[in-house]
Amino acid sequence: MTTSDGGNEGTAGPGRDVSPADVFATVGDQFIAQADATYSLLQLTYELSDREFDFSVAGLGLSKDQQSQVREALRFVGETIISKTPSANLQIGADPAVERALIRTLLNAAHQVKMPSKKLLLRRSMLLLAVSDFELLLGQVAGHIMELVPGIANSGDASITLAELEHLPDMRAARKTVVDRKVDELLRQSMENWVSWFERAGVKWKDMTDDWCQFAEIFARRNVVIHAGGKVTSQYLGALQSAGCKKSDLPAVGTELELDDLYLTMASEQLLAFGVLLAAGSWLQVAKGDTDDAELWITSRCQHLLELQHFRAANAI
Repeated sequence: MTTSDGGNEGTAGPGRDVSPADVFATVGDQFIAQADATYSLLQLTYELSDREFDFSVAGLGLSKDQQSQVREALRFVGETIISKTPSANLQIGADPAVERALIRTLLNAAHQVKMPSKKLLLRRSMLLLAVSDFELLLGQVAGHIMELVPGIANSGDASITLAELEHLPDMRAARKTVVDRKVDELLRQSMENWVSWFERAGVKWKDMTDDWCQFAEIFARRNVVIHAGGKVTSQYLGALQSAGCKKSDLPAVGTELELDDLYLTMASEQLLAFGVLLAAGSWLQVAKGDTDDAELWITSRCQHLLELQHFRAANAI
């Protein structure tokens, strides 16, 4: 029950002056908006051109005859690459301007060939951003649980030095400092640690998805995208085996993981659904005496997700 001073009866924590409805609804709505914005970036890949080869020589300051020589040389190079056997000797004369223009054009083409796919780069960025959005929500929810549930922030070491205390105005600020440090420490840990920590608050992660292995894979893939260019590592395999994935279903070390629109859609929708359930599940555990607001929020946000055409996420919730 929300009290007149903004507290929550039966769940009061030290220094708390807001209700669960204030905090969990706010961070949940922020997450939905951010996740929807991130998902919309996927549409950019449909119109993006991977490479743009420019063999125009008109803007190189050459005469028409010089331009003709460069085009002929480019044609010769193209035929040589295709057939691997030149049909004639390349003759570009002794004109240094033609030679420089040809070299410049070929270097630009070689640069374009070496460039990674722009679509792949955008997809990688989208995956990193989607996981980052979720981890931001995770930290916010964990912090609110520590603030609202008595005793849960007291375990472990989170000492404050006397010098730091001298610069803090009151105990509420000191508590906020401790909570922030504990959240930062939690975010640096593994997913197994996240699961264990939230179970202490009654929030069971593995009950919030029908495919835990697939959910854990999203984070493992994010890590190999950052550290291994998207290729399978032993750490990737270890994370999935710890998540209970079948060893026979896992790829070999060095395999390049595909990152297409279908995968990104699945990952984005799964993260969106799990994030909403994380906020709602934490809210329900903190406000066990009065869950009407939380249940109403879940129902209304499912409708909102349907309106935003996040059908998979709404169905999962």
